[in-house]
Amino acid sequence: MIMSSRSPLVEKFVYRYDRRAPPDFQGHPKYELLYVHEGGYGYVIGASMFDVTAGDLLVMNGITPHGPIFREKSGCVRTGVAFYPASLQSLQDLPDSIDLLYPFRELRNCHCRLTDPLRTDIEQLLSRMNRYYGKQDRMSYNRFRAAFLELLLIVSESCGYAKSTYPEPRDAKEKLVRQALDYIGQHYMTDLSLDIIAERLYMSRSYLAKIFKEYAGMTVFEYINDHRINRAKVLFATEKSKSISEVCYEVGFKNPAHFSRNFKSTVGATPEEYRNTI
Repeated sequence: MIMSSRSPLVEKFVYRYDRRAPPDFQGHPKYELLYVHEGGYGYVIGASMFDVTAGDLLVMNGITPHGPIFREKSGCVRTGVAFYPASLQSLQDLPDSIDLLYPFRELRNCHCRLTDPLRTDIEQLLSRMNRYYGKQDRMSYNRFRAAFLELLLIVSESCGYAKSTYPEPRDAKEKLVRQALDYIGQHYMTDLSLDIIAERLYMSRSYLAKIFKEYAGMTVFEYINDHRINRAKVLFATEKSKSISEVCYEVGFKNPAHFSRNFKSTVGATPEEYRNTI
């Protein structure tokens, strides 16, 4: 981890890895970038599944549950970057700065299919970041930082937006939404509702609904539904001996027929069809 007199600039940087990880859809407060160098696979963000291939860039706000889906014999070489937004704030407060966090904060989740010269630029920057990542000297830290900031400029350019003003900080709201997400993650298999979550977190129903929609980009009900569907995807991929009814009850649905209709409406395929593709 690169250190300076401040906090680490990035939480995690993994260059050109091809590890096949089991599906595990989680949300967290870190922002993430994922670039695909070679191959391809499926990637789930919320209720959407993308087919990502070489030259694709995923920009994620972290809070929406996300994760890979590897099909049989599929391989993918990619680079991942994760960082906390607060680590960049002081770098953005300079005159004429572009709001580098806009794509993560406002656009939330983007899938960009890059072509040259942006593709070449990103691959060169990631290689440069890898050269200096992990070194403790001051020059290496600054060169890593310069490459990382240039990468974020390309992300803003790729997402079609560059903004120089900042909205009101969301730290307090993020903390409350994170608490709601944690509660849902621990209790999604039970009978959950907006009222129950608001009561457990000691906030009003209306305020929870407002800030959750503002930050997560969906209602609490939609998030619970997406979380359950994504957990079902995980079980279909990792525990193939389980019946559809068993998966249905395990993820919090009470009726297999309702689960199947909901799954098809959300994913675009029935549980049987989906399980046969992974």
